[in-house]
Amino acid sequence: MRVLLISHGAGPYGAERILLELARRLPDRGHEVTLAFPHEGPAVDMARDLAGVTLRVWDTGRLPRNVGEAVRYFGAAPWTVREVRRRVADLAPDVVWVNSMYNAWAAMGAGLVGVPTLWQLHERSLPGPPGWALAAVVGLTARRAVAVSDFVAGPFRRFPWLGQRVEVLHNPLLHEQVPHRTPDPTSAFTVGYVGQLEPRKRVVDFVRALSRLPGVRGVLVGDGKGRPRVEAEVRRSAVEDRLELMGYRDDVPAQMGRFHCLVMPSVNEPFGLAVLEAMARGIPVVAARSGALPELLGDAGLFHRPRDPEDLARQVARLRDDPALRSELSSRAVARARSFGPDPWIAAVDDLLNRVTGAGGP
Repeated sequence: MRVLLISHGAGPYGAERILLELARRLPDRGHEVTLAFPHEGPAVDMARDLAGVTLRVWDTGRLPRNVGEAVRYFGAAPWTVREVRRRVADLAPDVVWVNSMYNAWAAMGAGLVGVPTLWQLHERSLPGPPGWALAAVVGLTARRAVAVSDFVAGPFRRFPWLGQRVEVLHNPLLHEQVPHRTPDPTSAFTVGYVGQLEPRKRVVDFVRALSRLPGVRGVLVGDGKGRPRVEAEVRRSAVEDRLELMGYRDDVPAQMGRFHCLVMPSVNEPFGLAVLEAMARGIPVVAARSGALPELLGDAGLFHRPRDPEDLARQVARLRDDPALRSELSSRAVARARSFGPDPWIAAVDDLLNRVTGAGGP
């Protein structure tokens, strides 16, 4: 069938990476794929290497990063919806896959054409009236909502007009499962973080925990609008000599090879691709007991109280001081990561596409 994938952005982040994996694998299932981005960016550059995929950049604007951009973004909404409607009608796909909760204009435009639409929700729902409005838009425009975790699905399932139309499809591993080579035992114990430097990720908690762990080194891989606050906390905590801020990197697997463990202090994390990738490599993980992280890790990691740097430091110290515990968690993580293989995932996507278009029955 003709499948149109519409991205919400063009960054090098988790939601875009999952969409690129979808675009890469669907042609192997016999589908004709068009991948549309709202603007240029790193994900567009990566998409140009995909075989059997038609790439479109629609210039329909980017998500706002400040108040001024938000005013322009919402003011342009009627034009954006009409433009998406026109482009979807011209392409005449059999099904539209809308990527990210923050992609309502695309969902509305596709809905006006009447094409069967799947809306993948990578993010936690908004609180209060904005969340109700979003759930109403999802209900009106999408035949199915696809949540990346039970944590994400929960708030949407509370609305009677969505309920059974919300399905959970966990994200897949994006890299081959490879054994983790433990860093040189004579080197300093190294704790890593991979992800955006955003307030909800609570990277400052990692910095504060590191200040309580003399002799432990830290590595931060990633970037984002929260970087100034993280840098300020690094100075305040006096860990400049023990913490590397690597920024955005293309060689994340190589950077992970330096870690004795990975930390994920994020609050209300919708999924946690970096955690899954660490698990697949047998890198022990310490995560906040929040969001989808317990759902993802199960008994294959250690948990700390959210927003509690002291407890985070305590759990990291447990790993540092107990090689047997590190080995046990590594084995559990590798075994658990196998259940997130890409082949069952793309088969489930194919089944969803068939069901919403009627090709596979009701």
